[in-house]
Amino acid sequence: MNTNQSMTGFVKESVENLNEEKLLYYGRRFTTGQVFGDVASVATFLKHNGVRKGESVIICLPNIAQAIVALYAINAVGGIANITHPKIGTDGLIRIAEKTETKWIFIFDRIYVKHRKELAAKGIKSIVCRITDCMTVNKALRLTEPILISKSAVRYNSTLVKPSTFDVEIKGEDVAVYLHSSGTTGDPKTVMLSNKAMNELAVNIYEFVGSPSDNTMLMTLPMFHGFGLGVCVHLLMMAGRIVLLPVFKAREAVKLMRRHKINYMAVVPNMLRKLTEQKGFSGKKLKSLRMIFVGGDKLDETLRKRAVEIMKNSGSECKICEGFGLSETASVTHINTDCKDGGTVGKPIGGVKVKIINDGKEVPAGEEGIIYIASKSMMNGYLSGEEAFETDEDGEKWLNTGDIGYVDEEGYLYYKGRVKRMLKIGGVNIFPQEVESIAEEIEEVRNACAVRTEWNGKPALKLLVVLNGKNKLTPGLKQKISEEISSKIMPYAVPKYIEQAEELKLTGMGKTDYRYYEEKEKGKR
Repeated sequence: MNTNQSMTGFVKESVENLNEEKLLYYGRRFTTGQVFGDVASVATFLKHNGVRKGESVIICLPNIAQAIVALYAINAVGGIANITHPKIGTDGLIRIAEKTETKWIFIFDRIYVKHRKELAAKGIKSIVCRITDCMTVNKALRLTEPILISKSAVRYNSTLVKPSTFDVEIKGEDVAVYLHSSGTTGDPKTVMLSNKAMNELAVNIYEFVGSPSDNTMLMTLPMFHGFGLGVCVHLLMMAGRIVLLPVFKAREAVKLMRRHKINYMAVVPNMLRKLTEQKGFSGKKLKSLRMIFVGGDKLDETLRKRAVEIMKNSGSECKICEGFGLSETASVTHINTDCKDGGTVGKPIGGVKVKIINDGKEVPAGEEGIIYIASKSMMNGYLSGEEAFETDEDGEKWLNTGDIGYVDEEGYLYYKGRVKRMLKIGGVNIFPQEVESIAEEIEEVRNACAVRTEWNGKPALKLLVVLNGKNKLTPGLKQKISEEISSKIMPYAVPKYIEQAEELKLTGMGKTDYRYYEEKEKGKR
């Protein structure tokens, strides 16, 4: 497969049958030919309205058909798909638009209402997308509501113009996507991913899926999530079909699994937890599942075992595969497809190299250090121009991930936590994520978040726990949690404070927002 071309060209070259089913969306089924017919129309609209090669166009949409059409239409004219979180605040959206010199935005109608005045004032032209635009007529008529749009905005259906031919030279190294990442240092950054990086990712994940006619992915992760973009969309556009779920709701996901015989899903641990708590997540509907990819946050052992048990009782051979990756590498670099126990995130996928560095030197198997990655799907760099790579004597570019871990003798990677989250207590390195994982293995505990605080003027941990059912945080349960952590890690890792929380605040990516709780702790000092 030729990865050194546009994302759009790569998918078109990979697909053999234009009549095969590609997208399923609220009762409507799009063939590959229909999807790329719409891509050609929208690309023509963008080209005729001044979008040039290398220019940013924002996609601020949930998992709806227009998001996928917009991605490939922008790519077809050589533009850069600037993918943002649909729930972003107005100030944040305008800041991204100004930083990337964006003139056009594909935006969900309900979100557009919140931002329209500021977008119009900044001269940013909106293409307003509705959940009903691509539905069957009957369903659309039932859900259509009037919406006022400004003179600088157009409705999505108005972009479906008669396609025309145009000539744009697009190379593999050209930037195709902007993703907004916390960066490997924890500071917000805009990652620039090339066409080739996205295509290489799809090729190297392809080995984990079967024949193109027999792959159905339930798109639960959003496109602003690297795995959602690179695997749920780009891989399946090349090799399978996509069932769209605009916003993740466990109950809706289960309904779609029953209806469409889903083979693959990609989730963050909190999504998997919600699925396992659904009564309908069982039985025959799970038999078609082959793999559930889990990433974005550490998967605790109790949750993994619960999911595995549900699959076993349902007669499903589905694997629960934890993985590891970064936006900087177009998402995934490791997948535990062997389901090896012990907390590993798996071996590298094709095109990925890993090494562990401690005190500036590469360490042997089994020793901890900072995880460095080299990958064929590596980003071009950060939009800011900040130096992102360390180049070795062979000219290989390595990315310091900012994560701590080790590689065993067989090449399996073990992720311990973020460098920025690590703290020293009594001269010993303590990883909050390890503490959380141990706590979550306890029967009474559903979720946990460990944050740094102070005790008698020294660094310490506070543990917030969400409990199962009607359990209460009694002195006995506190002691049980402390003893488990002490026995499985060390006494230094035992939190000085353990408190009960009703729920834990999540980031837009579905991860526990530990930074929120750390800021609250700072405010108390």
